[in-house]
Amino acid sequence: MYAIIDRSGYLLVEMEEGFDFQEIRSAIDSLIGRPDFLLKNDLWYFKGPQSRLRYDDLDGITRHIQQSYPRDATRTKTALVARSGMVSALGRIWAGSVFGRLPYAARVFDSIPDAERWLTSPDP
Repeated sequence: MYAIIDRSGYLLVEMEEGFDFQEIRSAIDSLIGRPDFLLKNDLWYFKGPQSRLRYDDLDGITRHIQQSYPRDATRTKTALVARSGMVSALGRIWAGSVFGRLPYAARVFDSIPDAERWLTSPDP
């Protein structure tokens, strides 16, 4: 399960523990379908250290974003917050692998305040 919450300056995607590739894909589709997605950066908060996501799913996530990303989007950043465990490791691998493959920067953080500072700063 997931929830998308409009925050001042960005969109927050909260993923419940135990998510899988299909839930990530569904959240991406819901997020991209929002009219404010074109302008607002996003923060993905993974609430627990466990998931059913596999290393093999990471490239599928990137390809899905590439295929569905709106060409007129002006947003520039995606932050991921995963405190520990496999989710954090997979997030760091994914963020490192998308440089140059997606039209925005992606970074992983250990805390929401750190991610918020980066999302709302002019730094890339």
